[in-house]
Amino acid sequence: MSYCVKSKCVLKNIILTIFIFLLVYFFCTPIGALRLAIFPWAPETAVSTHIHTMFNRERQQQLQKEEIPFFVTVYVFQFENAPIDKQTKGPMITWKVYRFGPLCLATYFGEG
Repeated sequence: MSYCVKSKCVLKNIILTIFIFLLVYFFCTPIGALRLAIFPWAPETAVSTHIHTMFNRERQQQLQKEEIPFFVTVYVFQFENAPIDKQTKGPMITWKVYRFGPLCLATYFGEG
């Protein structure tokens, strides 16, 4: 009887640890926040590993100057299968990542 109770407790702790790890990944890393934000538009892109930061420093600095808050970072990402904006029919590659301490939240910037 006690073995069954202990195994349930261990299983519960493992599930809780995995859940906490996923929360930290999705809300404390820019890529995790981006995947969470992309999921409603393109779930297959959000779960794939084909998202890379595009190192266009000049464009990132220009976009960064347009933003007023200091806690906003503008990222340009390169996707193999970029999500498509329904209004403009263009690829969604420029995203804003808000950082509040250790937390990150991503939103679409509004241009391709």
